[in-house]
Amino acid sequence: MSASLQGARNVLCSVVAEMKALNIGSKAYMHRTADDLLHEVSEPVARQQHLKTRLAQWYRLFTYLKAIHGSNVDVAAALLLMTYTIVFIEKEAILDFDQGVYDAYGSVFAQIIDLAAAALAWTRNSEGKQPPFKFELGVFLPLLITGLKYPFPEPRRQGLCALRPLIWWPYSLG
Repeated sequence: MSASLQGARNVLCSVVAEMKALNIGSKAYMHRTADDLLHEVSEPVARQQHLKTRLAQWYRLFTYLKAIHGSNVDVAAALLLMTYTIVFIEKEAILDFDQGVYDAYGSVFAQIIDLAAAALAWTRNSEGKQPPFKFELGVFLPLLITGLKYPFPEPRRQGLCALRPLIWWPYSLG
């Protein structure tokens, strides 16, 4: 990773692409027969392990980068951390048959909601600027997954409510 947030974004985008490919591969993995379970060393499991390694490397380098450039969380760092966090959760849960696996990540989901405040405040600033990485690594996917998978209702609602300004038409139709 180059020593910039742009470099961190580029690497994280490739990690997100790997997660999406793993998600597609997980569909077949989840529909295996009992015989397949006994005799198959699964490609999705190997891809999941590779994704875990890449995420750990990315986070170590990102932490180092933040130490060099300062530890305050600006909007770009918040967006990167939200994306990292949701990929971290998804890579753990993606090959698990039990959706209850998300219960263990309550505090991690809470971090996404906390980081979203900085990112969403940026979208509402008076200058009208859009946050960096809006389309590639924006707040939508992390907040949507938080709203769908967070195990507790109140924080789940917070995640979905944070999405409201992003998905509702801001002008009156009447």
